[in-house]
Amino acid sequence: MEPHMKYWLIGVMCFASLLSCYGSTNAQRPLPLSPAKVELRGQLVLQERLGPPTFGENPDTDMKLILPFLVPDEPISVSENEETEASDRPFVDLGEIQLICPLELECRALKGKTVLAQGELRPAISGQDFTKVVMDVKAIRIIQKSTR
Repeated sequence: MEPHMKYWLIGVMCFASLLSCYGSTNAQRPLPLSPAKVELRGQLVLQERLGPPTFGENPDTDMKLILPFLVPDEPISVSENEETEASDRPFVDLGEIQLICPLELECRALKGKTVLAQGELRPAISGQDFTKVVMDVKAIRIIQKSTR
């Protein structure tokens, strides 16, 4: 093989590799769990859920929580790791992700907006986690005005 052909072939392979990584923020391949950082795009919605002390077992006495959730542009899948319990598998076609937002991010103020959330995904681990996978949000921003 001639040297210039070798370089051309390497260039084509690199370009093809880049194209396979390019696409929507919510990639078709499974997203990794924490500690990997991920980005999710979608609409931020607020939902009421029953909280402490019994998280729905006694609705009359449970706190009513208003929590932020992200409805991704496309359902997402999340890869498993060795810490994932067998009963929680698989994490595929998830249509909403609960957002765990630090107070300073004021996620609730973004209700109805299309946002890009950056953070880490983890399996639900407590009664306050209302989706199979939740995102610990590190940053969030509006990326376009919502028409909904």
